Amino acid sequence: MYETDPEILEVSRALGDSTRFAIYRHITTSKTPTTVKDLVDAFGLHHSAIRIHLHKLQETDLITCRKLNRGGMVGRPQLAFLPSTKTLSISLPPRNYRFLANLALDLACADEMTPELADSFGVAWGRRYIRERVDAGGPELPLPQAFDELCGQFTLLGGSMRYTSLNGDGYALEERNCLFSDLAIERRPFVCLLHQAALKGMLMELSGRDLVFDQSSSLAAGAEFCYTKVVPLPRQVELLGL
Repeated sequence: MYETDPEILEVSRALGDSTRFAIYRHITTSKTPTTVKDLVDAFGLHHSAIRIHLHKLQETDLITCRKLNRGGMVGRPQLAFLPSTKTLSISLPPRNYRFLANLALDLACADEMTPELADSFGVAWGRRYIRERVDAGGPELPLPQAFDELCGQFTLLGGSMRYTSLNGDGYALEERNCLFSDLAIERRPFVCLLHQAALKGMLMELSGRDLVFDQSSSLAAGAEFCYTKVVPLPRQVELLGL
């Protein structure tokens, strides 16, 4: 008979309350850090009740908090809540997919995977992922709609991503929930390279455009969020193969 990890029991108790689970889900799916006021507005509960639920979620390391910069405003700094970077998988009976992921990563690294190979593999995987899930016969999407679809697909995978236009200088992608968390930290930069390449392939398949991805910060490196600048190549550059 297998033994249940005490940590899993604590998390199960924390999320067993339907309201607390809803608060946790709200925080993990929010595109920006969540304040107590945000939760009061969303759930209609007194702030004291919200804080009790937040305390329990923090006790079990399901969420974390940080101080918000309020631009010179006086008073106590406002706290915002985010998903913890900690990964906990619950399955009964136990299934150890992390073990399989480590085996696959060891195989890839042992095969002398270069950044170029990781990029080409990830792009091909991302293209195939979109072809299998989005109408392949449909027209290529304008970039804003392609980004909308990309963010929607990424949400289905469990992520939390948003994009903003950089006023003619490309687009910015921000991710606040690392899908791979501790594996990404342990296997930097390999996991991040694969992840970025897969996103690029998905977006290229959706838009029909060649794109340049430039990641300047990542959760795996200790940043508050992953930030990637995405620049579409001009059509004439694509046609010339430059």
